[in-house]
Amino acid sequence: KQLSSELDGLLVGYGGMETVGFLSTMIVGTMAAFGLPALIDSASKAVAAGNAKIIGLLEKIAAEAGVASAAGAGSSLPVEAIIKAMAANPEVFGKYYAVLANALKWSVIPESYGYTLNSAFGVDVTLATIFATIWVTAFALTSLDTATRLARFAWQEPLEPLKESSKNLYNILTNRWIASIIVVVLGMALAATKQFLIIWPAFAGMNQLLSSLALMTVSVWVAKHVQTTKLVNLSSTCLVVNNTHNHK
Repeated sequence: KQLSSELDGLLVGYGGMETVGFLSTMIVGTMAAFGLPALIDSASKAVAAGNAKIIGLLEKIAAEAGVASAAGAGSSLPVEAIIKAMAANPEVFGKYYAVLANALKWSVIPESYGYTLNSAFGVDVTLATIFATIWVTAFALTSLDTATRLARFAWQEPLEPLKESSKNLYNILTNRWIASIIVVVLGMALAATKQFLIIWPAFAGMNQLLSSLALMTVSVWVAKHVQTTKLVNLSSTCLVVNNTHNHK
């Protein structure tokens, strides 16, 4: 329903897939290369600003990572030493990294991109960080826009029988503004009550089931009509290895 022509599906589908893949690759690459200095920089700024939450969190990390000089240091915390000690300790890193990054509003992601552009092309870190922030924010906003539109379609379609019995009520409930507000409120309610934590895994499972059925159908067609099984066998093997590794 989002396409003016079904013929655009190939370009839009593959284009969206490539764009998302490029974004995720950029994030993984920049985080791997400059995630640590970006985290140190973000945490240092928060400590310098007197952020009590970050200071308290770093003190906990220092205590578990064995950085004795951090005891009672307050805003004079040796941030770099603490974070490097955390990175060197897998147990402490696994326990606190996401907590610290979340407390810093995940500024480490755009800032690591800023460090990457600075290192590769000499672009100012602040300017590159602002660009990356806009990029990531725009991706999130367009995803929310698409999700809201699809939820509205999913809300409107089951109400089709109401069109004959109560046309006025149907027109009200399926109005694009009212329907959008309804699905957004429902989404906010799921988020506020944490019930999305139940729905999300179920959705993920159904999504994987649907994709596996589509893949099997296409694989059978390719094997039968294209007269080759090498492509199917290779891709299937890669998928099995990847999924087995991810679910360990």
